[in-house]
Amino acid sequence: MNDEQSESSFDDVHNVSQDMGLTHQEKMELHSLCEQSTHQVDSGEAWENIRNWLRKHSTDEAAEAVIQTGRHNTCPLHLICRSSPPIDLVEAFINAGPDTSSWVDTSGTLKSCHLLSK
Repeated sequence: MNDEQSESSFDDVHNVSQDMGLTHQEKMELHSLCEQSTHQVDSGEAWENIRNWLRKHSTDEAAEAVIQTGRHNTCPLHLICRSSPPIDLVEAFINAGPDTSSWVDTSGTLKSCHLLSK
């Protein structure tokens, strides 16, 4: 193999790794930010942290992250709906992962039930 072939192979591998999307840890970062919103009396800072995460990531990356489930089969939308979330975040999460609006957690609760219980 000559140097030109070697360079091309490296570039191909490098480009593939860039297109693979978010790591599990990066997806869980959004999940963690959403979980933090459920533990704060004043969730204003938590909401802003979530907005900042969304601003820093592409639409495709957000779509990957909003479908990531964690403990009790909860996705980020489940988590924010427990804390009277701002409508812009609910819309952003549903736009990124439309199917998540009909997911239930392990207790059988829909996100809309969390919203309506507030």
